[in-house]
Amino acid sequence: MNINRIYIYGRIALAGWLLLCVFSSCETEEARQPETEGMRICLRLPEALTVETKAAGDKILDGITIGDVWVLQYAADSTFKYKQYISGTDIPAAAANQTIVLTTSGFSNEDSRFYVIANAGNTNSTSSFSGTETELQAFYRETNDGWSQSEYNLVSAGPVVYKKITSDGTPDKAVIVAPLQRAFARVQVAWKFTGSAGSGTVEINSVKVTNLPKKMAFYARGGRAAGIAYPDISDIITDTKTVSSQSLTQNSTLTFYMPGNLRGMGTGTKFTDKNVEANGPGGTLNGCTYLELEGTYTYPGSSGKIGVKYRIYLGGNLVNDYNIRRGYSYAVTFNISGANSADVRVTVTDDNVVVFDDVETVDNTVDF
Repeated sequence: MNINRIYIYGRIALAGWLLLCVFSSCETEEARQPETEGMRICLRLPEALTVETKAAGDKILDGITIGDVWVLQYAADSTFKYKQYISGTDIPAAAANQTIVLTTSGFSNEDSRFYVIANAGNTNSTSSFSGTETELQAFYRETNDGWSQSEYNLVSAGPVVYKKITSDGTPDKAVIVAPLQRAFARVQVAWKFTGSAGSGTVEINSVKVTNLPKKMAFYARGGRAAGIAYPDISDIITDTKTVSSQSLTQNSTLTFYMPGNLRGMGTGTKFTDKNVEANGPGGTLNGCTYLELEGTYTYPGSSGKIGVKYRIYLGGNLVNDYNIRRGYSYAVTFNISGANSADVRVTVTDDNVVVFDDVETVDNTVDF
């Protein structure tokens, strides 16, 4: 059997942050076998970071423009079988239900695993690739500065498990559901002044971030086993980058995007431990991404100002997690009450879940 059609879709219901068609969020999916239709590879993105209604006529799935697609098939014994590149000119416009149907050929009906990558481009390294699954997962895209104010467009899915269909005299039929995941994280920064009346004022004049990855991996961990840091320290940009040099007003949000940075777990037991080098992963904070809000504090009844700086290491919590994961959204809020005190709140949302109201909120009082 030749697989001749791929259905790419990302259909979302706006009410309640629910997908119209609900699929598992596991990294490995099973092929499904319907009563009708030929082979389909249904690609979906997790809930859009910003929900926006899309009309028919474009090539956008959940806010990501699909410019090109790579589909690769591996046999059950991990032998490379076949790959196909679909260029932008061969990608039709999305239907009103956010489905894109691609014409394919050459894939075979046997126990196998599929990988799908969108917006990787047709470079020499990808067009000539016929390597192992581990080598495929290790592919990455270079970033210019390690961050962007605009959402990146690299998304991927796999491995998607496909089981051979035994023909019963009718045409072979199958559906493969490939849940695409964004290859980057989103960071949202906000602050507000919580001091009492007459306790002075704070201005935030810049937001900076340090230790950003050069590499944006096609797949989680760049194909490495769990517990191994990615990327290497040599692939971390150690220069401090200014995300905004303009005043960040209270209750406004500054958003930027960055590749995942998996540094590991530290040994801290309280927030103040997270700023200590010895409590970092492996006894170091090298390569761990942190935010800095810089500005001025004016004492009550005075025109004199002093400089203030508030720093937070990003991660899954405010104690010992230094992992910034692809497909996650990190919302950091600084509740500043004075020149040397702030209550930092971090909300971490997994972009790969179906319902977005199940999030982790960590509240701590932080002395700077």
